[in-house]
Amino acid sequence: MLHFDRYAREVLIRTSRNQVLSAFAESGLDEKDKELMADTFAQINLAYFAGDPIDEDALDDGLELWRQQPASFFSLYIDTILADEGNGCHSIHYAR
Repeated sequence: MLHFDRYAREVLIRTSRNQVLSAFAESGLDEKDKELMADTFAQINLAYFAGDPIDEDALDDGLELWRQQPASFFSLYIDTILADEGNGCHSIHYAR
């Protein structure tokens, strides 16, 4: 995204967090875990769209919670972003 300013970052973080918290509202997970998962997802999503590197070590606790969950849109999305991390965030890759 070009011109990815502060407002856009805040909106993306808030939207990403709210999506996760809404999806896991009735999951039975502890609130602290849901918050950590939401924060982790938001940080990964923000870094991806900003074209910034993702520090998986700094997100390890949240990523571990995601790994413990059944496959979902969110967990598969995270896996896709992390797998694509070395390819650069500003290009489209497809197989012919």
